[in-house]
Amino acid sequence: MLCKTLKISVGVYVWVRPQIFVAVLINCRNNKKLLGRVRAFDRHCNMVLENVREMWTEVPKTGKGKKKALPVNKDRFISKMFLRGDSVIIVLRNPK
Repeated sequence: MLCKTLKISVGVYVWVRPQIFVAVLINCRNNKKLLGRVRAFDRHCNMVLENVREMWTEVPKTGKGKKKALPVNKDRFISKMFLRGDSVIIVLRNPK
């Protein structure tokens, strides 16, 4: 694992390293939220996640002259995924 080979004393490593194998909530730039376990990460905040629940809100399109539709919360399960670090806004500890 990359974090074992580096001296971890500054930056994101100090916080993210103890979160390995622990569930975290990640807000992404596409307005989606990911709740899952961190398996690995690097200095760019690229992450390998497992048991991920992806959550987002969609507003259905309506025709002209119709009432505005109510937003619908959606989610899906992803067993394993790679998350590119430039899409990460914030990483939070597991909200219980």
